[in-house]
Amino acid sequence: MSTNSTKFFVTERAGETLIAFPGGNVRSLAGPEFSVDRAALVEEIRHPEVRAVVVDFANVEFFGSLLLDTLCMAWKHARECGAGMGLWNVSPLGQEILRKAKLNVLWPVFPSRDQAMEALRTASSANDSAS
Repeated sequence: MSTNSTKFFVTERAGETLIAFPGGNVRSLAGPEFSVDRAALVEEIRHPEVRAVVVDFANVEFFGSLLLDTLCMAWKHARECGAGMGLWNVSPLGQEILRKAKLNVLWPVFPSRDQAMEALRTASSANDSAS
């Protein structure tokens, strides 16, 4: 398992799954560091072995439009690479933000990391079989 860390995100790889941990400082997303961190996250997603992306919100209670935009960008790149994306540890407030933005239909929210990884792995296998 490999781990990478930037100012706003920590990522780790577990097999074909990339797990991204936005930090508590995502409330203050701004500046050139954020652009660099987003690019680093996209690079991680575009790795040829990544078949699933799980975003863990354990350290994030509230988030705004820049994190939502980052999630959309991550999802777009994941889809282009044939990977699925899901979320877990999303606070009730975070789930409300996703609902209001109508983004809750794009990314399933799972009750546990293991369930997220298994569901996305199964979906990835089904997509590979259908190709």
